[in-house]
Amino acid sequence: MNLSARSVSLWVDETESRPPLTALWRQLALISLTFAIVDGFGAYSQLLPLTPMKYVVVQLALLIATLIVCPPGSLAKVFLPIPSLLLVGWWVLSYMWDNNRAGWISVSSRDLTVIVTVVLLAQVLGEADFVRCLLRSGYISIGLIFVALAVQPGLAYSVAGPAPGLHGGFIHKNTMAPCLLLTAAVVVCMHPSRAVRRWLVAFVAVLLFLGQTTTGLATLAALLLVNGVLGSYKRVVRRLGRAAGSLLIGAALLATLVAATTFSSLVLLSGKDLTFSSRTVIWEGVTDAISGRFWLGYGYGVWENLWVEPIRSINLNNGFIVAHAHNAALDLMLRLGAVGLGLYVIQLLNAARAGWRGLIGDDPFGRLVLLYCTMIVLVGFSESLPAFGLWLGLLIAFATLKRR
Repeated sequence: MNLSARSVSLWVDETESRPPLTALWRQLALISLTFAIVDGFGAYSQLLPLTPMKYVVVQLALLIATLIVCPPGSLAKVFLPIPSLLLVGWWVLSYMWDNNRAGWISVSSRDLTVIVTVVLLAQVLGEADFVRCLLRSGYISIGLIFVALAVQPGLAYSVAGPAPGLHGGFIHKNTMAPCLLLTAAVVVCMHPSRAVRRWLVAFVAVLLFLGQTTTGLATLAALLLVNGVLGSYKRVVRRLGRAAGSLLIGAALLATLVAATTFSSLVLLSGKDLTFSSRTVIWEGVTDAISGRFWLGYGYGVWENLWVEPIRSINLNNGFIVAHAHNAALDLMLRLGAVGLGLYVIQLLNAARAGWRGLIGDDPFGRLVLLYCTMIVLVGFSESLPAFGLWLGLLIAFATLKRR
């Protein structure tokens, strides 16, 4: 895989050539952004749980300090897409019809702080520093897995229970999986060393295997396939023309359809049942609740109280208690209705379009954006977190960075 000089330059330390005040600002910005990303990953949730308001105070203090000392005109380069503003506006408006307003404030304050920090600082720092920060955050999060194994091995690796396997300081193995997948995607697309890329992917695969996360392992395999197709696309077009490139994409889609036809067999082989660990039961109850407020949803804090409607009825229908819908699209519709889901899909399409433009221009960052969109869709099939918090913030940040 050939990487452009632009990707290699991301690994060169430029701090020595910067004036002192700029260096101070840059370090504050990197600390603030890294803290937001590591917290958004949930990497220390079981090691040092921070209440939402404690996190907001610390993060806002870091962000404000950064903005005070940043070079004049830094904020002038920040671009906020109208669809993103509309989505956040609709989210804030959902407070008006949320039956659990205290829960809305609790979950929204933390998620909005993460999103604002990531979107602002990603653009102020620029693509190279943003990539470095993503990678640094991933390495820190992986390190915290081993810290958790050292200080609380019984919690970090569950032998039995409903979700056995490794999860380190993360609250759940499927919270850990997207962090590992994103870190692998950044290294695969941006790191100049082929050996580092291969060893990092193998290491992530081992961690996902120890975590016993079928979602994580299947998504990693899909990302490697998609990366191979995207990496070959430009070479095929240059040698054989656009028709051959389209044929390559078509072959990849056909391979995906073939894999889908054998998916049930693969699920059974992995030790799961065809309800996806009872997810189909959860989806049925959530879908029934959505029909009651199809356009508006029940508000962003709907899951913060499990004993009020509609969550009470959903769990009664399940026969067991869940704290989210285990599907990103359904969870969005339950919280923000069809309007919220539509606005989110626009964010996803904007990022995918920006990533495709980067891919056509031989920019490895564009390929990273496309891999991220793929990860969001695949993990979002069985988990809710890709639609919220850090993951939404990264989606907006990727799209706005490529727009620049």
